[in-house]
Amino acid sequence: MASKGYDKFLKDLNPFSRGLPGTPMLFVMLLLMSMIMGIASVALINHNSIDTGFYYIIANGSVTGILAIMLPTLLTIIIVKAFKRYVDVKYIFFISIIGTISYSIFVLLGSLVYILTSNYASASVIILVGDASIFGWWFFANKVVMGQKKRAVLLALVQPTLNILLYVPSSKSIFSFSTPFNILLLKLYSGIFIFLIISYAIIYIVDRPYKKSYGFHSFDAVSQMIQNWLFDINISTPFGLNFGTLTDIRTDTILFRNEKGAIKGIFFAPDIHYGPSGTLGGSNFPYMLERYSEAKYKAPTFVMHCAVDMDNNPISSNQFNAIRDSLDGGVKNCKPALRRGSQFCFLESEHGNAKISALTFGKVSLVTMTRAPKVTEDVSLASAVLFRELLDAKLDTSILIDAHNSRYETAPKEELDGIKFNSPFAKEYIKAIKSIGNAAHRSKSVRMGIASKELYFRLGCPEDIAHGNLNVAVFRFNGYSRMIMQFNANNALPTFRNALVEHVKKKYRIDAELYTTDTHAVNSLEFNASNVLGRYTKYQKLVNVLDETIEQALSNVETVSVYHAKGEMKKFKVWGQNAMENIIATANSIFGITRLLVPIIVAAGFIIAAWVILII
Repeated sequence: MASKGYDKFLKDLNPFSRGLPGTPMLFVMLLLMSMIMGIASVALINHNSIDTGFYYIIANGSVTGILAIMLPTLLTIIIVKAFKRYVDVKYIFFISIIGTISYSIFVLLGSLVYILTSNYASASVIILVGDASIFGWWFFANKVVMGQKKRAVLLALVQPTLNILLYVPSSKSIFSFSTPFNILLLKLYSGIFIFLIISYAIIYIVDRPYKKSYGFHSFDAVSQMIQNWLFDINISTPFGLNFGTLTDIRTDTILFRNEKGAIKGIFFAPDIHYGPSGTLGGSNFPYMLERYSEAKYKAPTFVMHCAVDMDNNPISSNQFNAIRDSLDGGVKNCKPALRRGSQFCFLESEHGNAKISALTFGKVSLVTMTRAPKVTEDVSLASAVLFRELLDAKLDTSILIDAHNSRYETAPKEELDGIKFNSPFAKEYIKAIKSIGNAAHRSKSVRMGIASKELYFRLGCPEDIAHGNLNVAVFRFNGYSRMIMQFNANNALPTFRNALVEHVKKKYRIDAELYTTDTHAVNSLEFNASNVLGRYTKYQKLVNVLDETIEQALSNVETVSVYHAKGEMKKFKVWGQNAMENIIATANSIFGITRLLVPIIVAAGFIIAAWVILII
């Protein structure tokens, strides 16, 4: 992932992250808050007898708070949970508590106004408006967090209705309504109707620019992404069917066979980006492809991260079948990579911080780009096209791989934004490519050892690694060995990468490079672009598994024959050029407008709702 500009877009949603307190703690918070609010309300009404009736106020206030505030909240949680069984109860608790806090403040404010002015009408309007406003909160929570569309209004009515139903019989010791109950309900629902209109007005303001520019509803997209982050629900088309651009996607498959003709290993490199997050779009494709390929072909499979950026995100997880079929087609149609007079070799070149290395197998070369220990991030399409043209002139057929193996958040923004066309970083790569000379290590045959081991569960499910294997491949050109160690992660801390590379060099005397798939399966509302390998994974635990995998790979080194197939997925839908930047820019523009308009609209809603409640 090149830019973390989306962090600004997501920061206002952090209250819904996985970092919320647990349900027991939220229950205790609700109990204490209800008792405190109840005691405060009783104390206000009985302010003249606090000294003589202290214990009465404490006892009666606690009971009143539990009955009038806590009980409707708990019933709301139970009802909402019945409709959304997959939603962790702590999220429903949190949403309910926010509504309860708001409602309690209005109850206290209404009681205070009544004590100071003896104006029953004003006090009752304040309490009813506060209760009605909870509808708006629940309406947006239902639509955005819990993905309710048809039931959003119905579920948003639950807490305000329960509040008034339980407030009336529990309010003997606090401000009590003298208005007939049917009139109270009419007033409440009239206020709720105003907040319904206000809610749809806000949605229209936010949604219209996205619908007009990109063909999808922003609220639906955000809702589906949040549900995926929080509840692991996979929405197949989070941005709708009208979003995205049809394009032809190149795929490359390299097949290694041992002397008996059995498949020893597979390298699969589709020109797609594994985003946007969780299991949405193509985020989980590296693991899914690896699992599928290993089950079918009984060989370790490296799903590589090509030189692409988020413009090449698949729009739907349903597109996995097309990529799977392309992998199968590549394996089926692979031809020998050798040509007359061709050799196997390893080449290296660098300029500034840009490093290019190529594993050349006859007429096909696996070319790796890295700036490690500087930031190594996504490559724009325009840059990748230019790099490939320059490489093909030297190496015949080149498969351009972004090692995606170094990122730290204190780096300059220009580095974190990736390799843009005509940027200083792109120019360094161009000079490195142009300076590629004769191979330092050549041979008439290549020997290979390969191994893979399940990593995610072995390490205790760290947040910075996705499901899947640690893959290791060792290539030997005469006396020189080169190792690829690949992790299903989204980049790596440079110190972590350096430590692993140095460990391999020192212990095995092998030059190695660390690769990640750039899977966005590790990206979420809580863990974004900074969630790189080494953030949570313990070095020593990982090294133990790495050594096991390396030793297994070294134990099966043998001469291999190399096959290659170049394929193309026709009319494959991806996000499209600058889609992420445009979405973020539009989001920031909308937020700028909503920060001005929404408070005005909400304030107007409160005033209108209060007036409607008053005149009924």
